[in-house]
Amino acid sequence: MGFMLPEFRTIVLEFDAGTALAGATVRCKSTSQADLDRIGEMPITESVKQFVEDYVIDWDLEDSRGPIPSDETGLDRVEPRHLNAMQGAWFRGLYTVSAPLVSASSGGA
Repeated sequence: MGFMLPEFRTIVLEFDAGTALAGATVRCKSTSQADLDRIGEMPITESVKQFVEDYVIDWDLEDSRGPIPSDETGLDRVEPRHLNAMQGAWFRGLYTVSAPLVSASSGGA
């Protein structure tokens, strides 16, 4: 039997301080290389829409009207630059290997 890969992970997007999205939390699904290649071949407006529809799990974005739905119905309330920043962070997150979990200390025993 071969090596069993772990299930696809959830990617939590983080944004640098001083950026327009600093403090926002966006949770996304991971994807396969084949799907990523397909998205990369799309025009940017189509790929951003596909990203939100298929890979965004949820976000904590709000505007003056209240919480913004984290699906295609919320797209008209988010500026393209913010959607592009989210998709870019997702791309980077796909290629980042998670740090290993810190094991509990044995306390020297």
